[in-house]
Amino acid sequence: GKHIESKGWSKLESQVKADKAVTVKPAAGFWDTDYELIVNLEIREINGGRVNRPYIAVWIEDENKKPVRNIAVWYNKGRYLEELRSWDRTNGSTFQDQSSKMGSISSATRPPGKYTLKWDGKDDSGTLVKAGKYTVYIEAAREHGTHQLMSQEMNFASTANQLNLTGNVEIASSSLDYRKKSAAR
Repeated sequence: GKHIESKGWSKLESQVKADKAVTVKPAAGFWDTDYELIVNLEIREINGGRVNRPYIAVWIEDENKKPVRNIAVWYNKGRYLEELRSWDRTNGSTFQDQSSKMGSISSATRPPGKYTLKWDGKDDSGTLVKAGKYTVYIEAAREHGTHQLMSQEMNFASTANQLNLTGNVEIASSSLDYRKKSAAR
């Protein structure tokens, strides 16, 4: 189209200065927001008769064994959540009390295959955690099957770190990749 402007129009225009973007870094000693943890896991395919999908929980605990963040809880019926024994012992009551919050990290069981989960360094209430050592847990339990628990301590400082976890009957493979977010894109 054609641009039409009256003689007095420029007097009515207001000059707006563009604001500069301000990046606020967390206080010293807290998780570096430039980093993230990638949890890769592969649910093993079990051949045979009628095989149910495993219940799976992935969560983080601090050095004092206090649960910090539930990353994922995959299940079908709540009455069988106690089959995830370690997760239930540390997180079960919180899950029942705050089911509305937990709905954002829980969903149905998954078929065999590869999955990727992310942790942004925040606890279940959305607050950045302190930098330091934490333990990542991956638990799998299958009805009429096995119960497996994998755990790995990691130091979440500003140094990238990648670890491969040994697979088991339910989880064929898993890896933890603490990396700069820009490296992921």
